[in-house]
Amino acid sequence: MDKLLILYNNAEENTLEYIEKLSFIFERCECISTRDFSESYENYNIMLIYLDMSYEQKNLDFLNMLNYYKDKFKKKKLFLFTFDNNLNDYTWIKSTIEKVINHNLVDYRYINKKISEVCKYGLEIKTRIEKYNSQLDEQSLKRFIEDFISRRSVASICTSSKDSNPSTPIEYIYKDEYIYIYSEEGIEFFNNLQSNKISLSIYDDYTNFNTLRGMQISGVAYIISPKSEVYQEVLKQKNVNKWTMSNLLSVIKIKVKKVEFLNSEFKKLGYDIKQVCHY
Repeated sequence: MDKLLILYNNAEENTLEYIEKLSFIFERCECISTRDFSESYENYNIMLIYLDMSYEQKNLDFLNMLNYYKDKFKKKKLFLFTFDNNLNDYTWIKSTIEKVINHNLVDYRYINKKISEVCKYGLEIKTRIEKYNSQLDEQSLKRFIEDFISRRSVASICTSSKDSNPSTPIEYIYKDEYIYIYSEEGIEFFNNLQSNKISLSIYDDYTNFNTLRGMQISGVAYIISPKSEVYQEVLKQKNVNKWTMSNLLSVIKIKVKKVEFLNSEFKKLGYDIKQVCHY
């Protein structure tokens, strides 16, 4: 993912708390005050900017800084947000920014000053900037993903409910963009009855940064009936005796929806080390 810099023009403690929590959402991120910006930060491709609209002089200082470094900012993608709900009173700021950086202002909005809203905004921005990554074509990426999943057999799965969110290592079978897991009924199956959203992690042991390989999978899960052909086929593939074990095991079928794949090989091929695939 491209490196992201969060700039802010208000260093009050309460504001910094929100900025800091927002930064945790991004993998490669740094936070600085707008007054501390310098040429040393020019290698950041994405700028997420917080402006406190009530500080007119600070906004003018920011715009002067933007104009001073305009040749560098013209090459960046800018996202600007504020906690001031009177955004329409400050359209001159937006128009000035767009004029200076040739309309590279991607997003400009008000956010309710709540942790939940800030996190929601951060996740949306993260999804949007993933599109700026150097991406493999979809067909090639899916081949990498399927090869990685097929060559392994254990994943850590996570389900959640109001009262619990266990993470459990478990064996799986992969076939045609579906993952099948089987186990004795436990809390993860109980949670699945309440919400069919599920996530899985599959990864190799870490040795060094040149051999990183791991993925996070988001999907939708369904509990399979013991009377179905799919249930019997899963037990058969794992050499489980259906007569002695079928009453003890449950099977969950997971439709893969999104894969976030970290693989050092991608960088060697000239692409971003993290690739994202939506199904």
